[in-house]
Amino acid sequence: MSFRDRAFRLLIYAVGMALVLPLGRVALVILPVLLISLWPRAHRSPYYERLLVIFNIVLAPLHILLMRDSNYDWPSIYVPMAGSYLAMLLFLLLASGIFANRVRPGKAVLAYVSIFFAFTVSSEVRDSDIGQGAIMFLAVAIWYFIYVAMFARPKGDQKIGSFEMAALCAPGFWLPISTPVPGMLPNWLEKAKSLEFDETQKSGLRLLILTVIPTYIFIETFKSIAPIHPLLYSISRSYIQFQPIPLGIVEGHLTWVELWTSAIFGVVYVTANFALQFGIGVTIARMCGLPLLRGVYKVHQSKSFHEFFYRFNYYYAQFALDIFIVPLMKRLKRWKVPPTYVQPIGFALGVMLATTLFHIFRWPHLLSEVPLDFISRETQIGFYYVAIGTLVGLSIWIGVKLKTPAWKRIELIVFFCLFSALALAYRNYTVSDREQAYLMLRRLFLLE
Repeated sequence: MSFRDRAFRLLIYAVGMALVLPLGRVALVILPVLLISLWPRAHRSPYYERLLVIFNIVLAPLHILLMRDSNYDWPSIYVPMAGSYLAMLLFLLLASGIFANRVRPGKAVLAYVSIFFAFTVSSEVRDSDIGQGAIMFLAVAIWYFIYVAMFARPKGDQKIGSFEMAALCAPGFWLPISTPVPGMLPNWLEKAKSLEFDETQKSGLRLLILTVIPTYIFIETFKSIAPIHPLLYSISRSYIQFQPIPLGIVEGHLTWVELWTSAIFGVVYVTANFALQFGIGVTIARMCGLPLLRGVYKVHQSKSFHEFFYRFNYYYAQFALDIFIVPLMKRLKRWKVPPTYVQPIGFALGVMLATTLFHIFRWPHLLSEVPLDFISRETQIGFYYVAIGTLVGLSIWIGVKLKTPAWKRIELIVFFCLFSALALAYRNYTVSDREQAYLMLRRLFLLE
């Protein structure tokens, strides 16, 4: 390795640590990745992929426990971690069976989901530390496993079946929870073959310097000044956290204009948070030579609400498209639905189902503690899930009807404002109750 190449990787390491170290415990699981990226000629050796697999198997369950439940400390984490590793072993056995064509994907998914629900409804398992660890891993990994079952089978000469790929398909320690597994996106293999290792690393460094670090500084600065004014505080709480905060009391003192300002700029703040989350995961993956796509990509260039929804959270939209929307549209075609309405209805229903189910499994520690109450609570917020799907479907239908760019921009503005109002109500529901959410909606539309 030349001095220039070594210096470049050292720069990656230094800049990466400048961001990672302030994040606390997450540095524990990202540090080995950056060390691997410094290893000379590692990417040209099969041992490089094996090392990534080993780090993933060793650290992914630990990462899930630490990131999903802040109550854990080092002395108390060993028992739930054992449960998480047992759940990962189940994941690897079933995924490896699918890759080797020894287990049919449908039966593997049925076995995985059945074991997860059996653990969740069993109070004995749910109340034990080892059971909590297993449920947490299974809940986080459920969509990863479904991706494996849907896309892991070789297509033509694109053979991706191996134990190493099965291990990399487990929830990676460089990935946010909602990011699909490496190799499952339709164009991932082509991108992986076409990009050189160094170019992939350089793209990760550019993303880190130009997007992740500035966004991190902006969010931390905004959070520090937010308490000086109720409006700023309301915007800063747009990023949902499951903990009781006096958000409704604060927003109760905002004027109608301030409430709309909080709703609109709250979405901007959430977008920045998503860009930071995905930016860290994608940056680390690219430093390892995995050319993952950005989860939030140039949302300001959106020309319709449907496009904004896709750019706002790419992996979530892709998840909804792959698992729900495409199968629904095929079903609608079989039912002889007019072609003009197949796509709008398919997207509307698909987004509703995806949003409902994704959020139910999104917080496994809450799901495992009070499963029936949590599922009931998420189902009661159906107005948000239904409205988001309706907006996406209507945006597609209107986009076909509108031919003038100016009218398309009006559609984007109107639907973005409606989405912002729903987001404000949703965060009030999350940290308060349903009545508070409906109160915010009524105030926004001058019905209170």
